[in-house]
Amino acid sequence: MKIFNCNLESFTIDSIDKRHKLKDLWIVDSNISSLTSDAFVNLKSLEVLGIDDNNIENIDKNIFNNLKALKRLINLASLESLELTRDSSIEEINEDTFSSLSYNVHTPGLKKLKSLKALNNKLTKLPFDLFEDLIEVSNLRFHVNRIAEVEESIFDNLPNLTQLDLSVNKIKKLPNDLFKNSLKLKFFDEWENELESICGVFSKNLQYSEYFNVHSSIIKSFQPNFFQEMLGLCSLEFRQNGVEKLSKGAFKNLPSLAYLNLQANNINPISNAVFEEVSLLSGLVLNSNNMKTLETNCFDAVSNLTNLDLYNNKIENLCNFGQTKSSLGQSGFLAQSDFSKSAEQKTLKEPNTLL
Repeated sequence: MKIFNCNLESFTIDSIDKRHKLKDLWIVDSNISSLTSDAFVNLKSLEVLGIDDNNIENIDKNIFNNLKALKRLINLASLESLELTRDSSIEEINEDTFSSLSYNVHTPGLKKLKSLKALNNKLTKLPFDLFEDLIEVSNLRFHVNRIAEVEESIFDNLPNLTQLDLSVNKIKKLPNDLFKNSLKLKFFDEWENELESICGVFSKNLQYSEYFNVHSSIIKSFQPNFFQEMLGLCSLEFRQNGVEKLSKGAFKNLPSLAYLNLQANNINPISNAVFEEVSLLSGLVLNSNNMKTLETNCFDAVSNLTNLDLYNNKIENLCNFGQTKSSLGQSGFLAQSDFSKSAEQKTLKEPNTLL
């Protein structure tokens, strides 16, 4: 059953005819602003529910009590996937929103929920007990909201969390040891926020983390042991932060780091021994840093470097690249400042040419 382009605001499915046997229901672009507890009370056989492109403001916490057969909900909720994308009037999600979503009265919580997506809404806060019963969640996406506060211990009950996206919000500070119980975390996006520091955020047990993106914040310095121990981190995006200084030991305990993007910061100079802790680094982006000085042999420790981007700086003399010469070879060195616009758009996925 499909309902398109109506002006419902709210609704209840009646029990007339054979609607109690309905298995598939889609309500699209119908101006729904609220879902009450009796909206689906007569749909005991419903397996698929899609509520897309509406204007939902309120979701009753008991709305799914009667949907025992439900297998998939699209753009509202699902036993394996919950999406609140494009419902741009949602301002609050709390633990009560999910507490009655269950197979039966004796199984509180969405214990099989794996993916929760709430993109493009108006959320301002993630409370500590939001995920209390969602122990199987592995993928969380809160991209493009108004989140200013992430409460302490919010991820403590998510041991299976592997992907987290908090990008494009208003977060100024993250709690210490935020992922102390999320040992499986691999991908973390936190770009375009208002962060000034991430010191203390990462726990020492994040050995499986592979990717971290925090570009376009306002973190201006890398302190020693900045990332604690993220032994599996391979890719780090740190562009457009206003970083002015890289301290020795800033990349300590990142032995797997292979790609580092520091584009469009204010780093000057590049000092000796800054990269000595990341010997596996093969791609390094330092373009658009207003950089004037490369200290002699500053890249000696990164003997695996194959791609080095230095364009759009103010470098007058190149340092002695020493050990990096053999690995850079003829394929990976891009330096100096006077390049065309097309060259500036290159990334390390496109091998550069020795000039």
